[in-house]
Amino acid sequence: MNKVKIKEDTIYNSNLKKEIVIAHTADIHFNENTSKKDLDKLAIAISEIKPDYFMITGDVVDTAEVTKNYDKIKDLVTTLSEIAKNTKIIISIGNHDVLVNQDYTFFRKLNDLYNIYVLDNQIYEDEYVYVAGFTLPMDYYYNINKGENETILINYLDTRIDLIKMLPTNKMKIALIHSPIRLTDDEVIKRLHNYDLILCGHTHNGMVPDFLEWLFKGNTGIIAPNKALFPEIARGKITKNIGKKEITIVINGGYTKLSKKSGKLLSNLNFLYNKHVNKVLVRKKRGIKYEN
Repeated sequence: MNKVKIKEDTIYNSNLKKEIVIAHTADIHFNENTSKKDLDKLAIAISEIKPDYFMITGDVVDTAEVTKNYDKIKDLVTTLSEIAKNTKIIISIGNHDVLVNQDYTFFRKLNDLYNIYVLDNQIYEDEYVYVAGFTLPMDYYYNINKGENETILINYLDTRIDLIKMLPTNKMKIALIHSPIRLTDDEVIKRLHNYDLILCGHTHNGMVPDFLEWLFKGNTGIIAPNKALFPEIARGKITKNIGKKEITIVINGGYTKLSKKSGKLLSNLNFLYNKHVNKVLVRKKRGIKYEN
């Protein structure tokens, strides 16, 4: 175990000017115990996929403290910079990445590097894709109800009109949102209906080891980040229809399942889990040809 597992999906989009390949991971949870070997595995996987874009949906680091350890954090920066020589890297923010304003310092510096784009409620756009990185508020994750709160998420989306309204009609539209847990709620997905593809992480494959996946149907996991048992939105691909519009949600299984913050005993069990990277091939709708 503890190898990189590449899961492949094909989706279709009529707005594409060319076929594109997206590599996607989440939850690297880089910390003082992350080995250079683990980072090398990631770099090798991305080089094998040969993507047009490499997208990371949050929890790049386990805690912001590691970003102050300059000798250690340079391993992560070096790896990302090497990957960025061959593909654009687009990153959104997760709940482990930042807690206070000072924690953004590292990500602002990362954003200054060649071919790396950190989207903190911001947009990346080129001639092929429109990508929005949503930074969900901390009280969505951490609140008195000890669960991810639909009302807080809806209120947040209603304040981000710049990210959900007036999107271009002639490009594929991708949302990077760390947590998928409330995305299939009717009032949430309705607000995101302009997007074609939503990429997520956060749930760590529902903590289902690959050798037990045959026991779990659909998108169900063993345990959620809030410790709820058998969460229904934990892994895999989900398709939602809003009227005639089809939205695909891809939940990455997580590069690191049990981080240092999980505790020394649990983090030693990472050998039970593979590291997940998604390869998403996006093609034209069936029967529609590309422009010359």
